[in-house]
Amino acid sequence: MKRKEPTWTSLVMELLERQDDFMTVEMIIESLGGQLTGANRNRIYAALFHLRKHRAVDCVVEPDGKAWWYSTSKEDDRIRTVLERVLEPPGNRKRRKKVKL
Repeated sequence: MKRKEPTWTSLVMELLERQDDFMTVEMIIESLGGQLTGANRNRIYAALFHLRKHRAVDCVVEPDGKAWWYSTSKEDDRIRTVLERVLEPPGNRKRRKKVKL
């Protein structure tokens, strides 16, 4: 049986829906840090920007540049959501060979 892990997008969306309040990226990282190892800014921002592209979340930016994120799940226009994914073992990727011109 393969081990599955929840996706960062599903974790961020679930947290913002459950919180029902504005949160900064630092607050999201702090809240998700205990669930999975590897919660960092890049993964959280990737999940937030994907969700914002599909109108599942939105943000308010203050004049000092701090963004406050909140859930708008009623306007979500995603066709498919992936809640869990199977981890690939290291070295399992097929790499392309370099093409010499």
